[in-house]
Amino acid sequence: LPRVQPTEDRYQFVDNLSMTVGRHQFKFGADIAHTRDVEDALFNGVGSFTYGTITNFALDLTNLDGGKRWQNFSQAFGPFQTSVFTRDFNFYFQDQWRLTNKLTFNYGVRYEYAQFAQPTVSNPDYPQTGQINQPGRNFAPRLGLAFSLNDKTVIRAG
Repeated sequence: LPRVQPTEDRYQFVDNLSMTVGRHQFKFGADIAHTRDVEDALFNGVGSFTYGTITNFALDLTNLDGGKRWQNFSQAFGPFQTSVFTRDFNFYFQDQWRLTNKLTFNYGVRYEYAQFAQPTVSNPDYPQTGQINQPGRNFAPRLGLAFSLNDKTVIRAG
C-alpha cells in the first residue's frame, strides 16, 4: 500500500547506571538513536510564476485581455519521495563526591555527536550547501559545589 502520510522510524538505545562507592555516587549512561524519515518531497511540481509588478499579476489574474505578463516560470522535476536519516550518539559521566558531611563536589562531562544525512546534490552557486557540518568536539563539562550551612540553608555554585 502507498503511504498516505510521512513516516518516521526511530530506533533508540538508552541505558543509565548509578553506582555508589564510598563517598562517591557515579552516574553514567548512553543514548544512541537512529532516525529515518520518509516523506513526500515538497517541491514545486506544478510550477511558479514570478511577476515584476502587482499590476501585471492583477491583469493576468483577471485575464481581461488574455495576456501573459509574468517574467519567469519555474518548475521542479524529480522524485516525489525522499528518505533521510540522522544518528545521535550521547554519552555522559558524573560523580557526586561528598567531601564532608557539609560539602559536596559534583563534576562530570557529556559528549554529543549528531550525524546528519548529507545532500546528494549541492547548489554550485553556494558550495557550503555541499555538506552539513558535523562537529565532533561537543563536550559539555559540569562542575558544582554544595555547602550546607545548617539544616535549612544550602549554598550552591556551579
